[in-house]
Amino acid sequence: MSLCCAHIALKVQLLPQLMIRCYACLPQVSNAVKRASARGLSNVTCEVVDAQNLSTIASGSQDVVTVCYGLMFMPDLQKALAEMKRVLKPDSGILVATVWAEMPMIKIVGQTMTEVLGSAPPPPPINPLSLSDPALLDAALGDAGFSLIESAHGSYSFALPKDPDLAWKAGLLPVLNQIEELHASGKHGDVKAKAKMNFQNITATMHDDSGVIVYPPGTYRLVIAKP
Repeated sequence: MSLCCAHIALKVQLLPQLMIRCYACLPQVSNAVKRASARGLSNVTCEVVDAQNLSTIASGSQDVVTVCYGLMFMPDLQKALAEMKRVLKPDSGILVATVWAEMPMIKIVGQTMTEVLGSAPPPPPINPLSLSDPALLDAALGDAGFSLIESAHGSYSFALPKDPDLAWKAGLLPVLNQIEELHASGKHGDVKAKAKMNFQNITATMHDDSGVIVYPPGTYRLVIAKP
């Protein structure tokens, strides 16, 4: 069972013996359905679900629950973890999750918004680093009744779209809605143009040989826990 992981449809063709159930928000599910269909995958089902309410899934029915970069965005993390624990098989079930530990994007977002607003902005409304402190996730897992089996860190870089207009929007994704609202208010002038210009200035030295912006490596934390 995969939560917040539409891209799982790209991987399950390597695991034809498994039945994979993907649950996420509507855009992610739509993408997963398209990818699974394009690859002729019959062992994947995709549904829209609230991770804090998995009432359509029987208790103790799942072997594995994976959550790829999703726990940081749960409005009620304890409620979501409690539901994951409920649906896992009590003796053999496994939770596998990843969260961001370090993310250069957030620094770039902060620098850009400081230039746009003239002062340091508040934390982004969507904060990928909300569980960057290992103690926070470990405590939440323990409170939900999970036992941590393994924890490891890894890192990788990622590239933005080559189209400059798409690149700045993707690069400032955590605050893109805020930029739209500020622009519409008219209080800070042409906010979109300012954001794009400042983003391009800040990332001017991050282009590869083909002209694509490649962010410095971000660090993730992988945790494996059992109920």
